Amino acid sequence: EIWNLGHLFGFLILWLFMINLFPVFYPDSIRRVGLVFLIMLAASAAIEIIQHYIGRSASVKDVGLNIAGTMIAMSIVILRYRTFRKMSYGVVVIFILVVFVLIWPTVKIFIDEINISRQFPVLSDFTTPFESGRWQSSDADMVLVKEKDLTVLDVVLLPENKYSSVALNSFGQGWEKYRELVIELNNTMELDIPLVLRLHDKHHKKYNNQHSDRFNRSINLAPGYREIIIPIIDLYNSPRDRKMDVNNIESIMIFAININKKKHFRIYKVFLR
Repeated sequence: EIWNLGHLFGFLILWLFMINLFPVFYPDSIRRVGLVFLIMLAASAAIEIIQHYIGRSASVKDVGLNIAGTMIAMSIVILRYRTFRKMSYGVVVIFILVVFVLIWPTVKIFIDEINISRQFPVLSDFTTPFESGRWQSSDADMVLVKEKDLTVLDVVLLPENKYSSVALNSFGQGWEKYRELVIELNNTMELDIPLVLRLHDKHHKKYNNQHSDRFNRSINLAPGYREIIIPIIDLYNSPRDRKMDVNNIESIMIFAININKKKHFRIYKVFLR
């Protein structure tokens, strides 16, 4: 995700170059600004269409970052040369607000990547801003809640479909020097919750996401606080036809299968030791 900022800086540099090289792009009127945007949008759309046809995924987010880079370039020129005179600062303020909206999701990811590095070998403990963005759910509700002095992830698995899951998809890498993965959970119900813990590495797609190519372990989560402990050697040996790359784990998923009513538990911390 952070690499997506290359779109912003790329179009920033491109339009500074274009504005200086070709006077027709100089933003001295609303008409010229509109011309730059039309050309930029056409170029962005063409790039995304080409990516689609060469097997890469097109992204509306990339187009937004292209827009942000272009707006920053024009703001620099407008402020430097006061091309709109009295309107200059108002136009730039509007540009800055739009740029902020466009790049804020990527900025949050950038900040969280810094926190991921600082936290390691803790993979998630809900003590840093934007950490909930590392987690994704499917047919499940999840929300951060306060429990005494802690912030924890409150999870409700829903019975609508066959699978209901939560997954941690962004965390520190390089696990081989650690002994075990620990997941701290709390079953807030009175009965056991049957769960499955699944992990796979970044090579899993090459093996067609086969069940035998990942780590799977059934867990009968008893009521109350529990630690789920997975030896790293078990992860390493879990694929049938190869060794798992424990330095490049892609996802940690907890899911339930064919539940007939809601299941409720909390996640406190995921870490290596």
